[in-house]
Amino acid sequence: MSGKNLVELRFGKLVVLERTDQKKRSCYLWRCKCDCGNEILVDTTSLTRFQRKSCGCLATSPKIDLQGKVFGRLTVLEFAHESKKGALWKCQCSCGNIAKFTTYQLNCGIVKSCGCLHTDVASEQLKENRKSSYVDGTNLGAIKSKVVHRNNTSGVRGVTWHKGRGKWTARISFKGKRIPLGYFDDINDAAEARKKAEGKYFGEYLASKDVENNGQGK
Repeated sequence: MSGKNLVELRFGKLVVLERTDQKKRSCYLWRCKCDCGNEILVDTTSLTRFQRKSCGCLATSPKIDLQGKVFGRLTVLEFAHESKKGALWKCQCSCGNIAKFTTYQLNCGIVKSCGCLHTDVASEQLKENRKSSYVDGTNLGAIKSKVVHRNNTSGVRGVTWHKGRGKWTARISFKGKRIPLGYFDDINDAAEARKKAEGKYFGEYLASKDVENNGQGK
């Protein structure tokens, strides 16, 4: 077979692409592509006598076969290649994404998804936190907070300057509704109106022991 054309022939995991002008011990070198994706040059004798069946990845194939196994949301499709951290496995997540992980990461439970599991858990936790911070449609953290938004030039929550009227305006948000409290020439009057409205609308909630101090004011 040494004098024949080896192009497109398969030898183990190697498929011959072309013959080069290079030689090794009077044998031509053939450019071959391995199933793992690597390309190497192999002499005619090594191919035809099946002395070389891969780019070298066969010698580093994993001792533990994880193909077909399921780890959380991940299903192992096939062995990818050897890395500095160990054998890498091509996995498909239940969300459809493809990712590669080492034997150690999979067996030790370090990874259970392509990353979507962490995102989903964080999303659910956020929903639970929001539920616990609301009572009767009222955000307890928000009404207790003393934080003033950066775009508030008055320094008083719920009080802003109305350019059109040339006056200070006060408002308060309660149960998803914005309630106007009027316009004032003096900022102190606007601040006082806001304070009274807080007592009126937030009173029973401000007295609650469940109110947290880390919310965002409105």
